Amino acid sequence: EDSTLHVYDILTSKGLNDIIPKTRWVNLAWNNENTGFYYTRYPLPGTVSEDKMNYNRHVYYHELGRDYHEDLKVFGEGRDPTELYRLYSHNHNDWILIIAWRWNSADIYLAPQSDALSPFTVIESKSDICWGYLSEDSVFLMSFIDAPNGKISRYRLADFLHPDKAPEGAIVVEEGEYAISDISTIGYLTITVKKNASHEIRIHDLESGAHIETIEFPSPTSVDAIITCPQTHKLYLPTKSYTNPDAIQTYVVGEGLGSYFTPKVRLDSNDFKVELVWYKSKDETEVSMYLVSANKTSPGKDTPILVRGYGNGGIPYMPQFFPEYIIWLEKGGILAIPHIRGGGEYGKEWHTMGHRKHKQNTFDDFIAAIEWLHANGYGTPESTAIMGRSAGGLLVGAVLVQRPELFSSVYCAVPLLDMVRYTEFTLAKLWMSEYGNPEIEEEFGWLFSYSPYHHVIEGTSYPAVLLYTALGDIRCDPMHAMKMTARMQAVTTSEITNRPILLSIDREAGHGVGLSTEKLVEIRTNQVVFHARHTGLDLT
Repeated sequence: EDSTLHVYDILTSKGLNDIIPKTRWVNLAWNNENTGFYYTRYPLPGTVSEDKMNYNRHVYYHELGRDYHEDLKVFGEGRDPTELYRLYSHNHNDWILIIAWRWNSADIYLAPQSDALSPFTVIESKSDICWGYLSEDSVFLMSFIDAPNGKISRYRLADFLHPDKAPEGAIVVEEGEYAISDISTIGYLTITVKKNASHEIRIHDLESGAHIETIEFPSPTSVDAIITCPQTHKLYLPTKSYTNPDAIQTYVVGEGLGSYFTPKVRLDSNDFKVELVWYKSKDETEVSMYLVSANKTSPGKDTPILVRGYGNGGIPYMPQFFPEYIIWLEKGGILAIPHIRGGGEYGKEWHTMGHRKHKQNTFDDFIAAIEWLHANGYGTPESTAIMGRSAGGLLVGAVLVQRPELFSSVYCAVPLLDMVRYTEFTLAKLWMSEYGNPEIEEEFGWLFSYSPYHHVIEGTSYPAVLLYTALGDIRCDPMHAMKMTARMQAVTTSEITNRPILLSIDREAGHGVGLSTEKLVEIRTNQVVFHARHTGLDLT
C-alpha cells in the first residue's frame, strides 16, 4: 500500500521528471499559476525510526522541476503524528486551505499562496468533525457543533485581513431526518444530504444560502463528489445504486436530470426491487434496513439471505453496486443491508452511539436485523449468510462469536479481530479514537468485552467461515485473520467437511487495493460460491 506520485502534462500526455515517493493517500492542491503544488507525504526512509514510518504525515510544497528532497515542509511539524491532511485551493483566489483531521475532530487552517512558508491562520480548532471548502471569496465550513445532523457556516476571505471580525455563522442548518454528507461551492452551494441511507441533492444560492431546488432519485442512490462546470453551471453526479452499475448523471437547474455516462450491460434494473424496512434493536432503538431482491422472488423459510454490514467511523453504508450479488439475486437470494449504529447514515449521534464504549450497539443492531428477518419469514439460520470487510470484518467476527447459531456461513475479509493488541501493528493507532486505547484500563475493558479472538469458546459448533487477508495490508494487519483461523480450527466442534474454517491469503495485495481484475473476479466468485454452498442457493 505504498504509493509514488507522478506528474503528467495533460496536453502532451507525457510524464514529467517530478516523481515523489512515500505519497500514500496523497492529497494535493495546485497553486494558481500551475507552477507547483502543495501535497502530503510520509517520512522518507532513514529520516525517522521504523515504527514512525506509517505516521508523521506532513504537508510539503513542490515547485515543478525541483528535486523533491528540496521541497519545503509547510505544515505538520510538531503536531499529532496520527493526523491526516486534506488540502484545497481555488482557481480564483490566492489561498490554501488545510484540514487537519483526527477521525472525530479537526482543525481548519488558511494561508495565502504568495509565500509557501506563509503562516497558517486557524479558523476552527478541535471542531466536531469539521470540513472546509473554498469558493471564490469565502470559506464554507461543515461541522456538527451544536447540530447533530450538520450545519454550514461561512467566512469571507477578506475577513482574514481583520482577525477580530466574527464569522457570519450558519447560513444553512439541516435538521430532523436530513444529515449533511458533502457540499460543493462552484456556481451554487450544492449540499448532499442523507435520508434513510440514500442521497438527495439540495441546491442553494451561493451568496444568500436560499434554497433553489432539490434533486431526488427514483430509487435508493448514493452520489460521490459532485463535479461542477463553472461555465455552464451543469452538475455532474457520479451515482451508485444496488441494481444499476455506477453511472454519471447530469443536472441543470430548472431542467432536471440527464445522462452523461451509463455502462452498457445486460441488466434490467426493473427486474429488481429495493424495500426499506424498520426493526427494533436490543435497546428498542429503531434501525432501518434495505432488502434487495428480484421481483420474481417470494421470501420464505428456505430463501437464501445474505446480510452485509459495516457500522464504523461515521461512514454511511450507502447504496452501491455489487456485481457479484446480482447473481445472488437472479438465483433467488435476498440481500439485506442494515444501517447499524457506528455508521453515519443518521448523523453524528448515530455514529457516537456505535463507537468506543458503545461499540456493542453496532453488533446488537446487526444481530437484531437477522432476528427480524427470520421472525418475518425471510430465511432461517440454515439459509442465512453474513459478510463484512475491514471494520465490517470486525462486525461479523464479533457477531460470529456472540451468536454463532444465527447463520450458516460467514465471510470475514481484511478484519480487525484481536482488539487487545490491534494498536501494535502497522498504522492501527489511527483507529484509537474510534475504538479506544488498550493501554488505558477503562478502554481496555471496552475492547476486551467484544474482541472476537478472545471470545472464541471451546466446544462450540461454529458455522462455516471463510476469512480473507492480504500480506500487504497495513490497515488491518493479516495477523488478525491468521490467528482467528488457527483458534477457530482448534476449538470448533462442527464437522469440518460441512462447516469448514478456511483462510484465503493474497501475497501481493493490500487492504482491498493492488488487485488485478482477474484476482477481483476470483475473490468475489469465491464469496458467492462459498455462501451459496452453505445456504442452499442453487447456482446451476
